[in-house]
This record gives sequence, structure tokens and C-alpha cells, in this order.
Amino acid sequence: MGWDMPPDGYDDGTPNRWPDNRGSRAPGGWGTPPQPPRDAAMLPSRPGPNHAGGPFQPPSPNGPPPGQRGPGDQGGGNGDFRPRPPRRTMAELARHAARSLSQRFSDFMAAARAPQFDARPPYPNAQPSQFDAQMPPPSGANAFGVAGIDQGSSFGPPPAFTPNYPPQAGTTKPKGPQAFRRSRTRLIAQKWRQSRMPRNPLVYAATVVFLVTLAVSMAGGGGFGAYYAVSYYQLHTPDIQALANLKNQTNSVIYDRNGTTIAVLKGNSEFNFYVPLSQISPKVQWATLDIENRSFYQDIGIDFFATLRAATVDAQKGSASQGASTITQQLVKNIVLKDSTKALTRKLNEAILAYGITQQYTKAQILEMYLNTVYYNGLYKGIEAAARYYFHLSPGVVNGQYLMANQQMDWAQAAMMAAVINNPTIYHPDQYSCSKAPCQQSQWDDPFQPGHTCDTNYYIPDFAYSWYSVHGHEWLAYCRSRAVLDDVLQYQGTGIHMTQADHDQAVRELQDMLVNQKIYTIDTYSKSTDSGSALDLAPHFVDYVVQELANEWGVSALETAGLKIYTTLDLNLNNYIQQRLKYYIRSNYQNPWYGNGACGGLDCPLSTTSNANDGAGVAIDQHNGDILAMVGSVDYSDDSAKVRGKVNVADSPRSMGSAFKPLIYSAAFQMGWTPGTMLHDVPICFPDDGGHSDQTPAKSCGPHYVPTNYDANFFNGTYPIRYMLGNSLNIAATETMAFAGYGNYGQMTYDWLQRLGVTAIKSPNDLTVTTALGTAEIPLLQLTGAYSVFADGGVRQPPRAILRVEDASGNVVYQAPQQPKGAQVMSPQAAYMMTSILTDNKARAQDFGYTQNPIHFEAARGEPAGIALAAKTGTSSGPTGPKDILTVGYSPFVTFGAWIGNANGADMASDIIGVAGAGYIYHDVMMWMYQHYHWPDVAQFPIPQDMARGYFNCDTGLAPYQGSPAGGISCTPNPPSYAIACKPWCSKILYKLDNGFPKTQPDLDWYIQGQEPQVS
Repeated sequence: MGWDMPPDGYDDGTPNRWPDNRGSRAPGGWGTPPQPPRDAAMLPSRPGPNHAGGPFQPPSPNGPPPGQRGPGDQGGGNGDFRPRPPRRTMAELARHAARSLSQRFSDFMAAARAPQFDARPPYPNAQPSQFDAQMPPPSGANAFGVAGIDQGSSFGPPPAFTPNYPPQAGTTKPKGPQAFRRSRTRLIAQKWRQSRMPRNPLVYAATVVFLVTLAVSMAGGGGFGAYYAVSYYQLHTPDIQALANLKNQTNSVIYDRNGTTIAVLKGNSEFNFYVPLSQISPKVQWATLDIENRSFYQDIGIDFFATLRAATVDAQKGSASQGASTITQQLVKNIVLKDSTKALTRKLNEAILAYGITQQYTKAQILEMYLNTVYYNGLYKGIEAAARYYFHLSPGVVNGQYLMANQQMDWAQAAMMAAVINNPTIYHPDQYSCSKAPCQQSQWDDPFQPGHTCDTNYYIPDFAYSWYSVHGHEWLAYCRSRAVLDDVLQYQGTGIHMTQADHDQAVRELQDMLVNQKIYTIDTYSKSTDSGSALDLAPHFVDYVVQELANEWGVSALETAGLKIYTTLDLNLNNYIQQRLKYYIRSNYQNPWYGNGACGGLDCPLSTTSNANDGAGVAIDQHNGDILAMVGSVDYSDDSAKVRGKVNVADSPRSMGSAFKPLIYSAAFQMGWTPGTMLHDVPICFPDDGGHSDQTPAKSCGPHYVPTNYDANFFNGTYPIRYMLGNSLNIAATETMAFAGYGNYGQMTYDWLQRLGVTAIKSPNDLTVTTALGTAEIPLLQLTGAYSVFADGGVRQPPRAILRVEDASGNVVYQAPQQPKGAQVMSPQAAYMMTSILTDNKARAQDFGYTQNPIHFEAARGEPAGIALAAKTGTSSGPTGPKDILTVGYSPFVTFGAWIGNANGADMASDIIGVAGAGYIYHDVMMWMYQHYHWPDVAQFPIPQDMARGYFNCDTGLAPYQGSPAGGISCTPNPPSYAIACKPWCSKILYKLDNGFPKTQPDLDWYIQGQEPQVS
């Protein structure tokens, strides 16, 4: 059993392989046939039981030299026959093997003390990853201002190791826990060899069987060991090959349009962000290697001598109590076997696969896979996730260079992450002794026996899980992290250089992080506003994106798809809308429009005064369809009946009230009506449409439907559409619905709504005369999208949420066009007619006030009055009050809709209307976008070609009578006699200009040239 394995790796990056006299392996074997070293002189001198010094000589392909026994030979090689010795008992065999193993281990430890073995040879120049060769390198900033996020991968180990041992004169090297463990193990081995410890033949025998089988298997020997090893490896060949796809098994990440992370799609599993080795900090690499597997670049995936050391301790205790896994074995255990037990059979299987993995992958690839898959906590898988969540670091530009989160960690942070790996349950550092910072070191819960702080194996005797779960872990994390720093200081590495001052500073920082609790928990991270926060930012929009990927693209299992999804969302705008919803619904707020100052000079919350508890908002760039914001509730985490925060109201059908009217009026404009067309606000009957009226002016309608205005007692007479729509009169809207068509005659109207993107209405038969009043339930997103058609001159750009999708290797699998080609679903002239009404503050002054309303910019308030704002309010009716209030509108740049109500449809207070609450939010959001998007102070909607203004007949809405002077026609309010006789007044003068009440107003409005109104 006394044989040596050659080191793995040469200056040219070619991994060393054992010479093999069996030729090429059969398909399904252990991969590429082993290759002999190019030059035996290149191998380092390695003393051992069979080598007194000089270059290491690997076994000859033709067997051992004459007179020497080969591993596993019962007879001599090349005619050197020796008789078989008499068979020994199991106990004798076990004792003999135990002495041999102990002697071999002691010899190794003696040799390991020699300085030349603490200085590792230079590492080979790394070869590119075989499964990452096609990945393009980072190439500057992308279209969203993000440069090089996981764009490239170049496998390679940390820079070549430079020894720094023995210490220079005048310096002191700290003696960490590792040194203590080695001396203790040697003592155990010596006692065992000297028969000072009780023997357990069964444990000895099991240990021998394990080691003999392992040795035979790894050496390629024959017999059952080799058969078992090859068979077991072939059984797991698919798992070994699947390691190459680990980078494609990570969490998908969703970004906003500025490259800010808004969600990590982990489902109920762990957070995991795969990053290439070239983007993993050398500090992290060296700290991990020095504490976990110092011989990583020399071993063959197995550390035989660490295994022997563990076997001696396990034999002493009569159980498998100590691990000896290399990084490669840990990778096998975590990814392939998924077995955390310490059974000897598992160790054997783990060793077989670990050796095979070193034949399939380079050391750099193995280290990359390990650092991306090792657990730093039950939720944090891989170093990038640990850096983001433990320290709230985010990928970004630092000093002109784009760095991943882990690349921004300092020595103290890197040491702490390397420390956690050994046992995340014990060493995870975010469980504190004090409820809040600062928590001084004297207050830390101390699990060590008095006088043995930070000494290995001196935990209190009853230290168990019950202690872990209730006590702080500062001492444990601090001590293990110090051991990491001690190792790094002792062993160093090319590409890094730690001085004693650096070491001491890192130790002080360790203490500061723990005292001031700068290692964060998952809960604190999810509530942070840091750009890397990834749990519940814009959750309704994220749900929408995930659903779109599933429905439109058939993409599922995003939790492990490893996609990077860049979206249209502006998180800053989304956050502002969320904040304003909470401000008006849940706080005392400033109301410069209709305020009463009932709560200490401020208005009381809408939830208190109006029973309005929920809200939503959607913003769309009408020029390309980008969804800039989507807030689906006032609070995603509020599950109360009136909020139901996880329900996305922005994408759920609701009654839109009068905000639906422009969709019907636009159909009439497309059919030839103009804003100057006269309609009659008088009682009207709609036969066969249900309902009943007991109003005095409409009793003759009998059982037929009689529409009323917001105030059922008001009838205002004949006015142009401009004023009917501006003041949101219902009777005129039902007249327009009758003109456009509904029910059996509703196909044209149905087609029109489909063209505007309103797909929630499924059939023409779903249209009734009241549809114009908003009784058909549609999502706010669809209504806002329809308004965006008016805003963009009749061009429909379907709302979109996704700009680009990359796979785990950075390959672009989808790229949205920078300027999509929309469909001209409405004439520019008809669209402008609608815009001219919705931007006319004078036309709505009767109901909303001229200067004191929130749906326009007013110069007297210091607002950019030169920016045109189009807006329409909506209020749906319930038994005792409104169910929904809305304000939807647009500027020349963005379309925005706001909704206020209750998630369960409960009625609000009877006195609240759409301009209140929703109108306030509309105003504030438009003002925010003016400031943050740097809109010009003057911005008007362009007037399309072929538009003209002319005078209309005040009775018919057609051209003036023949011979009438063009400018001498004035329309006079003419409410019906029963409205005039009503006490109090039951009619309004809609011609309200500049806070005045003119008795006359000419009907001067837009029409399309070539379609002039007919002469009356």
C-alpha cells in the first residue's frame, strides 16, 4: 500500500495522468486515456517510503522492475516469483494494516514539515473551459448601461502560488488551529501504533477494506476493486457530464431597464448566481483553498493522507466522526451524490467519482463549479449569492471597472465566507447575541471552555443544536475566520499579498462587523433599498413577466433556468407610484386642490375618510409600448380583505367608470363625428334594455332603461361633445354608444375595442348601452394601453415588458426591437380630436374647476403649464357608493393610469369621485416624470395634416345655416324647462371659462379637411 501518486498539473496546463498499459478505454469508460508525463525531470522531488530522494519515477507501463513487487502483485514481476505467505487471521491482518497505515501517515507528516512542501509549485496556465469556450467576453456597456454581467468566462486558477515560508526575520507567524490539529492527530497515530489505545478489529477491518479497495481502484488495479470502481463511475457518468451544465441550473434574474436587479426567481429553493472563475475574487479563492484543501492543485481529487488521518480518528472513536474531503470530493458529495453522511461506503464512492472528475475537468473548472455550488447558508448557494446577501453588495462599476458582488469583498469578508463553508450551521455569522448593535465582544455568547477561546475541540461539552438555535454565533464565526486569515498570511499566493498589517486590519474589521452587526440576514436584505435587493421589488410586475414568459414563450422552471431577463420597468418610477399610493391612502396628506385640512391642516387618509384602502398604477411609453411601471396594490404583503396585496389589480378586470367613455367617443370620431357634434342631455329611453325609471321627466319610458348623470336630477340641454365628455355626462355617452352599436349591432364597436387592445370583452353580445359608462370590466393595463393609442396619434404599440433575454452563458436569446413598428389602428385626425378634448381644461371647468384641479399643470403653482396633459376620470357605482375611482391620461411622452378602491369590491364613501385620490396620484406621477425624465417646459401634441377648425350649428352640430356669418354664431345654454323649474337648480352652464359663466359660446371646433360638416 505504500505507493505515491504524481502531482496533477504541468507548466503547459496539461494534467498529469497515470501511464496506462491498457490502451484506449472503451466508450463509457473514464474519459481520456491517461497520458504519461513529458519529462520525468519536471516532477518534483518527493521523499516517501520507496523514495530516498531524487526525481519521482512513475510506475513503468510494463510493470515494476525485476525484483520489485508491483501494487497488488502476489507474485514477482518479470519472473521474480515468490511463494504466497500463509493466510493470516482477520485480526492479524487488521493489526498489520493499521501499523502500516500509521507508519505511512507518520512518515508523511514528517515529510510535510519540510519547507519545500509548504511551497507549492507554480500552477499551470489555465486552459479555457470546454463548456464555456463559446462564451463571449465582456464588451463594454450594453443598451441598459450594464457592462459585462456574466458575459464571459475564462477558467483559470488563482495566480500562480508564491511561497512565503519560512517567515522572514523579524516577523511572527501566528499558529492557527490547523497546527494544533496536525499535532493532535500525530499523537493519536503514535499511540495507536504503540498499542496504547484499545483496538476495535471491526472498525480496523472496515477501514482497511475501504483503503485497500480505494487504493486498488485509483491505481487501476484489477479484481473486484477495479470492477466496482469502473462500474460505479459508469453508473454516474451522466451526473459527471451534467456538471458542465451547472451554470445553466442557477436562478433566473430579472432586471429593470437600468440594469437594477428587481427579482431573483428562486422559488422555494436557494439563491444561486453562477459566475465564471475569472469573476471570482482571488481573495475568495485563496482563502477557500488555504482553509479547505491546500493541496488542491496537486491532488488527484483525493487527499490520501487526510483520508488516513480521518480513518485513524474514526477508528479511535469507533465511528465516522471526521471528514477528509477535498474540494473535488465536496463537489461530488453536494452535486452528484447529495449525501452528507460520513459512512465509509459513501467516502469510497465519493473518492471514485472525485478521481474521475479530475480526469474529465480541469482544476480551474472544478474550483469554479465548487465556489458556485457550495452552500454558505441554507438559502445562499455559491459565493456570489453569499456576497450579495450577507454584505448587501451588488454588481456594478467600481473605479471604472465592472465588478461582481464577490469581487468587491475585502479580506475580512472573504475570510468569513471561506469560514462558513466548513459548517454553515455553526459558523453562519448573522445570528447575534444582542437584539441590536452594537454588541461588544464581552457580550458575545461564548461556547468555549474557560481559557480556551478559539481553541479547536474546546467547545462546551453540551454544545448542541439547541445551543446553535438560540445563542449568538459571533465567537464561532470570528475564530474560524481568524484561522482563515492566519492560513492566508502563512501561505500567501501570487496575485495577492497579505502583510502582517493587512492581517491585523482584517482581524479588526472582523470584530467590527460582528460588534456592529454588518453581516445581514435574509429578512433585512429583502427590505433594503440597495440595488441588489432581489426579493420583493416590483413584485406585481415580476409576476406579470413570469406569466408572460410562460404563456407567450413557453418558458417554465425559471428558478433553475439561469436566464437574465432585462425588462422595460423603471424601478425608480415604480417605487414612486407605490409610495404615493401609500401616502394618499394611509397617511395625512397635503391637498392643494380640494383640501379641507381636517387632520391638523392636512387631509385625512382616504382609507379613513372614504373607505378607500387599495390602489394601483400603470405607466406606458406610448411610442414603443414599454411598461415603465406596474403597481398592483398598495402593499404586496397586506393580505387583508380590502387589499389582498398579492392580487395585481393593474392586470385584473375592474369597472372603469367614465374613464371608458373616450373609447366609445373615439369610435364615433372614426365614423365621422367631431368634437363639435351636438348631443342632448335630456331624458332618453332605451327600449328592451332593462331597468325602470320613476323620474318625473322620464315616466313615459316605463320599464325601459333611462340613463342619468352622476347627479340623477341634472339635465343640461344641448351641448357639443367637447363639453359633454369634458364634464363626463352620462346621457350623451349612451347616445354615442347607440350610434357606435351594441348587442346585435355591436360588431363594429367590438372590433374597434379589439383594435385598441381591449381584449377582456369577449363578444359583441357583451356590449350594452351602459358599456359606454364603464360597466364592462377590463384591466387598468388594457385601458391605459388604449389611451396610449390616442397619445401616439392613433398608432398602437402593444404593451411590452421584456427587452432582452440572455442565457446563463450570456448569449442573447431574445432582443426586442429598439423601435417596434406599431399598427395605425386609428386615424391621426380622430386621435387628435380626442386629445384636443382631454387636454382642454376649460371644457371640464364646470365640474373640476379651472385652476383648482389636479389633472393639469398650473403655472400659478409653479408647474410647467406649457406641457399638455390629457386626462379623464372615472367612477363606478355601487349600492351605496363608488366601487372604483380612476384617472387615466397622457403627456406627449408617457401614458399613465391610476386606480383607487377596495380589492374585494366594497363600496367607498358616496362623496368620492375619480378626480380625488386617483387624480392626485396622476398629478404627482406626471410631475415626477417631468422632473426625472427632464421633459421640456413646453410640449404639445402635434396637429396632424388635414385638420381644420370651423364653426358648427349650435342646434345640429353640422355646418352653420346658409348665409350665417362665420364668426357670429353663439350657442346659448338651453336646459329643459323641467330642469329650470327644479329647485335647487337641476342644470349646469357648461360654458365656464376662466372662472366666469358666459351665457354664450360659439361652437368652434376641429374637423378633417375634405370631410367638412354638411350645410344644415
